[in-house]
Amino acid sequence: MKTKITKALIIDDPWVSRIINGEKDWEMRSFSTRIRGPIGLIRKGSLQVVGIADFHHVSGPYDNEQLIANTHHHTIPSVMFDEPGYKWRFAWEFKDAQPLDVPVTYQHKNGAVTWVELNTEATEMIAQQLSGIGNQKSEIQVEQKLAEKVADIESAMPAESPTDAEPMALIMSEGLTLVPVAKDGSRFSPDICNNNGVYTVGDKGDEQKFRNFQEALDYLKSMPVAKWRRPNVKGNYGIVTAVEWVEL
Repeated sequence: MKTKITKALIIDDPWVSRIINGEKDWEMRSFSTRIRGPIGLIRKGSLQVVGIADFHHVSGPYDNEQLIANTHHHTIPSVMFDEPGYKWRFAWEFKDAQPLDVPVTYQHKNGAVTWVELNTEATEMIAQQLSGIGNQKSEIQVEQKLAEKVADIESAMPAESPTDAEPMALIMSEGLTLVPVAKDGSRFSPDICNNNGVYTVGDKGDEQKFRNFQEALDYLKSMPVAKWRRPNVKGNYGIVTAVEWVEL
């Protein structure tokens, strides 16, 4: 795949992971598109291009029987498309999907919900990895990004209780691996759900507030269905419900 990649598709987990791992080659959408060719694959909510693929065909729309017959392509359980109102019936077909050795951070433009036009730096970093050079530089940049996130979290900690909140580096070092993910792809994570050092979790009307990420996560694990508050695109903190648990 020598063509420079300038466009990337935003995909929820677990679907994007399954695509780059070779477990599925159809991404189901509610509409068709004329876009074709090499594209980047963005893990929704991460602001990172995590893989690449050749987008070569669109087929459909498929009825339920056809979706069942092609489960090996899309890996969506029938309980999902049996629900009334299910609309993701067009298959965006990929081939030659693969993960990037190092995820590439890009500049997300307001209003981008499906496709992203990648900024020049992100395009060049992807090209470097595909050509087998520049990996060391990319790894350094990723480490810098992680350090910046940790610094942002630490700066949000109240001065009078500096040990109450935990930066991502500390959390990861303690082996916290599973966090809930909402239907929109947003995760319960310290860099997203930290509202001035406070994590708000629980059912509406019975919400609990924690300054310690681990305590908040433990509370979510104790709930029948995890619910928490996270900021939307306007910065307002709304409640979301977990549909799965993934690695942090």
